[in-house]
Amino acid sequence: MPKDFPRSLSLGRATDPEWAHLYKQVFNEDYSSLPQGSESFKFKTKNKAEEDLFKVEDEMYNLDFEIGALRREMEKL
Repeated sequence: MPKDFPRSLSLGRATDPEWAHLYKQVFNEDYSSLPQGSESFKFKTKNKAEEDLFKVEDEMYNLDFEIGALRREMEKL
């Protein structure tokens, strides 16, 4: 990605100074994936590594959504 490309950080990762250095070392926030070719997955078989990657991306999205929901509820309280 170009250096001037805007990067979106996951909620809660960069705001905690105690753990920020660990998050930066462990989590991948520097790369993004783009689909290659057709969006139709009917004729393409995924290998185990691709299946695991999709699973991790889905879990990260769900966790970010839940963190945001919890943050909104805490602000209400």
